[in-house]
Amino acid sequence: MKYKTTTFKGYSYDASYYINSDASGYDYYNTPGDQAGDRYQENADAVYNEIKAIYGPGARIVSCGNETFFGRPDYGMQLQGDCLEYTILYNPIETIAEIHDYSFRHSDGDLITGAYWNMKRGLTFPTRENLLPWQARGLTYTASGYGKKIPTSKQLYILGRWRRVYCDIFGNSGVCYVIVEGHEVNVDDCNMQ
Repeated sequence: MKYKTTTFKGYSYDASYYINSDASGYDYYNTPGDQAGDRYQENADAVYNEIKAIYGPGARIVSCGNETFFGRPDYGMQLQGDCLEYTILYNPIETIAEIHDYSFRHSDGDLITGAYWNMKRGLTFPTRENLLPWQARGLTYTASGYGKKIPTSKQLYILGRWRRVYCDIFGNSGVCYVIVEGHEVNVDDCNMQ
């Protein structure tokens, strides 16, 4: 699995909380009868939640720069203040897909568990027709038309490259997916432009 990094600008006083989960620095802002420290921590939590919504649940803020500068943060409150550049470590597949766990009991009593990836709702990707040679000749991938990992004529542009849409079909309907970072990610018409 290939992780990537990106950066964002954030308030410098959040560094210990973002990187080490240390909220003790917010106590400094508290005065009797005032809950300012709680508000600072709530704002930092809101920033982290927004980052996880964009980069996926596994995204982590892993480091920050040494030099502060006066500016506006990229997320959260938009008041100017002392800022740092923070680094986020994330898994690219989590930016486009969500993982779902499943479990069921087989008829022989065995518990079957696993997980599958679904493309996030509301995401659409450029789509093109790209016939394979056998498709251009009007042939099917298997004699019956059924099977696993049957290439379709569609491709989606995802994470910087064109990816073939495959279909597992054993009846009247099938499951379509693309391969991203070695994982099958289910797609449907709502993901195609």
